Amino acid sequence: DEEPDEEPDEEPDEEPDEEPDEEPDEEPGEDDSAPGGNSVIEEEDEPEVNVVSDERFTDERSHGRIHSDSDSSGARRSKRQRYPVLEYWRNERMIYERPEDGLGEVLPMVAGISERSKTPAAPTRKKRPRKDISMSQPVPIQVSDLPEQYEFKDSDKGRVWNEKEAKASKMKIICRSKAMKKTERELPITADRDPGEEDLVGVAAQGFLMNPMSSAIPGWISGYVTLPPRAIKDAEGVGYCSQVFFVAECQPGSFEVAIAMPQDQQIVFEPESAQRYLLSPGDQFFVAPGNVYRLQNHSKKVDCKLFWTIIKVAR
Repeated sequence: DEEPDEEPDEEPDEEPDEEPDEEPDEEPGEDDSAPGGNSVIEEEDEPEVNVVSDERFTDERSHGRIHSDSDSSGARRSKRQRYPVLEYWRNERMIYERPEDGLGEVLPMVAGISERSKTPAAPTRKKRPRKDISMSQPVPIQVSDLPEQYEFKDSDKGRVWNEKEAKASKMKIICRSKAMKKTERELPITADRDPGEEDLVGVAAQGFLMNPMSSAIPGWISGYVTLPPRAIKDAEGVGYCSQVFFVAECQPGSFEVAIAMPQDQQIVFEPESAQRYLLSPGDQFFVAPGNVYRLQNHSKKVDCKLFWTIIKVAR
């Protein structure tokens, strides 16, 4: 006889026909892990942007400062406001205020950036033209611009008192530069030149020659001397006369006057012991009676022009 089949004591936990629930597929990029065990960075939301502005300022670059809280690599940044380096040389400065609420009750807060100063343009400098005497001479004044009630003479003579003759008479009282130009004479070379000195001389012109009228009224001679660059007027004595010089034109500090050192009654010009002076335009000097002097223009480009007067006493 066959024994009846025994029923199982326990029923299985799960029905064989039922399959385990499957989890929904995850979208790519959201897995916590990837093959190889490398973690994947979760995507971040669009980074917030802090805008720092102040309506008081109209400078476009100062009005709104935009700074991202994350860089291109995706690294997180602080939420604090960030500012680029201020251009202090253009007067950019932080402006602080104390709001009535929040952190402003304790610390001053940045309200904005001061408006920048405009960079001044570099001044344009014009080259100075070289001095040209012919161009620098002013235009002669017109006679029509002068007072009409006066008469201006073109001649060089006038009626003056003549002390010698004790009466009024006509004499030459004006000497114009054009007339003196015709009397220019080259100065002679009367001494040997030192090594390095050139054999250049100047020219001299005479304007007036007035003889002594009496023992109380001396005579005098006037004129000018022009020394080209590097030119020399050799040593010369003035005898019993006094000679006065006025420096009209020269390179500043380039004109030399040398006065011989006196030795007893015989005065000889010795270069080693001579007293030397450097003069400029507007200066003047004189040579006392019985002395010896020497003139030299040290400039390499500029002429030196002197006006002189010799005072002669009656003997």
